[in-house]
Amino acid sequence: MRLKGRKFTEPFTDIIVFPRQDGDAIFKAKAIMSFAECDKHLIVPKPPSMVKPDGTILQNTKDRIYQEAYAIWADRRMAWIVIESLKATEGLEWETVVETDCATWSNWAEELKNSFFTNNEILQIQRLVYNVNSLNDSTLEDAKNSFLARQREAELFSASQKDVPLDMQSGLPVNGSA
Repeated sequence: MRLKGRKFTEPFTDIIVFPRQDGDAIFKAKAIMSFAECDKHLIVPKPPSMVKPDGTILQNTKDRIYQEAYAIWADRRMAWIVIESLKATEGLEWETVVETDCATWSNWAEELKNSFFTNNEILQIQRLVYNVNSLNDSTLEDAKNSFLARQREAELFSASQKDVPLDMQSGLPVNGSA
C-alpha cells in the first residue's frame, strides 16, 4: 500500500524523556502489530453457562469467579501491551518481568517505582504506550488541525505576491525598513 506515493515502512513510535541528574531517562514505545505472542500465553476466560427455566442456555457474565478471572486477564493483557511496546526502548531490562510468564507481566509498574519513577511518570509512560497503540479523539483532532493549518499556510504562500517590486509606483527604490 502507498499513500500519495509514500510507502510506510515501520509502526508508529514515540518517546518520552524524564530528566535525571545523572542523565535523562528516555523511554521509546512502538505500536504493536500483532497480539499473537500475547495470545499464546494468555487465554481469555469464558463465563460459565446457566440454564434458564425455559431451557435457554446463557453465559453468566455476572458470575463472581468469571469476573475475577476476566479482571486478571485484562490486567495481564494491558501489562503485556506496555512491556511489548517498550521493547523499543534501548537498554531496557526488566528484573522481575519474564516475557514467557504472564503472572510476572504486571510487575512492570512496581519495577519502575523501585527505580524511583514517580506515579505521575509511570502514568506518563502508560499514556505513551496507549497513544502509540491507539489514536484517541484528542490525537486525531490535533493531527487534523495541524494538517489543516499546513494547508492554509500553503494556500496563503501560493496566493502571496511572487515578485518583489524593486521600486514603488512613485519610481523611488523600495526601502526594506518601514
